[in-house]
Amino acid sequence: MGVSNARHEWRRVWAVARKDLLIERRAKAAFNAMAFFAGLVLLTFGFALGPDVPAGESRQGTLLQELAPGLLWVTILFAGVLAVDRSFQLELERGGFDALRLYPGDRKALYVGKLIANVTIMLVMEILICPLAGVLYSLDLWPRLPGLAGVAILTTTGFSRCCFP
Repeated sequence: MGVSNARHEWRRVWAVARKDLLIERRAKAAFNAMAFFAGLVLLTFGFALGPDVPAGESRQGTLLQELAPGLLWVTILFAGVLAVDRSFQLELERGGFDALRLYPGDRKALYVGKLIANVTIMLVMEILICPLAGVLYSLDLWPRLPGLAGVAILTTTGFSRCCFP
C-alpha cells in the first residue's frame, strides 16, 4: 500500500466520520436520547439504593457510593447501545448503507469512520454523565479523573468496536 493510497483511505475514513458527526450535530437525536436515558438511569439507581443506606461492615460511606462505579458503567453501556443502534438505524432508513457500499475503496474506511464517530459521540456523553454521577452519588471524582478518563476511552472504543453490526 503506497503513501498516496493510504492518504486516500484516511480521507475516506474522515469523510464517513465527519458525515456521521454532522448528522448527529444537526439532529441531536441519538445524543439527546442517550443523555436523557443515562440521566434517568443514574437518578433511578440513586432513588432505588437511597443515599442513606450504609455500605456495610468495615466500609465507610454509603451503599450508593460503594456501588457507584458499577452503576456508572452500566449506565454508560446502556446509553451506548442507544447511540450505536441509532447510528445504524439512520443509515438503514435512508438507504445510506447501499450508497456507502458503492463508494470506491476499501470497506475498512467505512468501518473506521463509523467507529470514530460513535466513539466521539459516546465520549462526549460520558463527559457530561460522569460529573452528574459525582453530584448525584456524592463522589469526589477529581483524584480519580485520570484513571477514569483512560478507562473510559478504552472501554468506549472496545464497546463501539464490538457492537458494530
